Amino acid sequence: MVGCRGLPLPRELLERQTADVELPPIGELEPPARPVIGCDWGVSFDRSAVALVYRLPAASLNPGLEWRPRFVVVPHIWPQKYPLGEVVAEIAGLPAAPSYLSVETNGVGAMPAQELVRRLKGKRDRLSRIWNLVATTSAKKTAGYGCILGLLEQNQLVLPRDPALLRQLAGLTFEQGERGFTRIEAENPATHDDVADAAMLAAIPYTPPRGGRVICGLAMLADPDRAAADANVPALDEPIVETGGGLRVYRRPPLQSAAGRELILPAGAGEAAPALDPKLERLRERVAAAINDPEPEEATSGS
Repeated sequence: MVGCRGLPLPRELLERQTADVELPPIGELEPPARPVIGCDWGVSFDRSAVALVYRLPAASLNPGLEWRPRFVVVPHIWPQKYPLGEVVAEIAGLPAAPSYLSVETNGVGAMPAQELVRRLKGKRDRLSRIWNLVATTSAKKTAGYGCILGLLEQNQLVLPRDPALLRQLAGLTFEQGERGFTRIEAENPATHDDVADAAMLAAIPYTPPRGGRVICGLAMLADPDRAAADANVPALDEPIVETGGGLRVYRRPPLQSAAGRELILPAGAGEAAPALDPKLERLRERVAAAINDPEPEEATSGS
């Protein structure tokens, strides 16, 4: 390899898009919201990992910000050498059905990918799904990570403060060869890139049936001219946190379908009390003061 070498996802950019959000374990993500699921398989060194991508309806908390569809990543990594059959069973058994499943088929991935699709097709619910079986190539990997980079730069992707996800994304390098061939991998050969690759697969990289350049389905879902509007989210009695770039989100955020308006609220979340009109608030304070202050004593005349 010759030519350009560098970090495709700068740490400053990752920090700008990271927030201290609290996301449920993947097994507790209930319907009706339906995520994109990206799945990367691992056997010996790398581990199996998934990245669930949901819409993050945050427009009501950021009224002065230009509206764009925003997303959040929910990562999960299985232990090293975890049996692939059990990984398949756990993904197929997730309560939330995927709107898109983007799964690696290279190497050992062929069998578990086919089995996962078979199991999901056999579930009782007949919700439509789109399968993206990815024989990972340099072009698809470049397109997938390029999509992730673009969403981060446009303030459309929020990352949880997950150490493995952030470390792997920050540790990626790319090498540009003489013929335009790009190689993206962990900077240190001893470092994993499993959950980062799962996020890359969740960008839904695919080649159109008639050929041509690789397209990413997540980029189309993020297009403001095509995407569904944010779901209607009530004001919640939940703490608000900010990304490094100032985007306000609930610490336990509502999650919306990646391709629709179905919504799940954080467990036990209550609606915030409606704010009073400022004039009514001042009147309430005056009335309260009048009630609490003692009446002045009347003067008595002397004889």
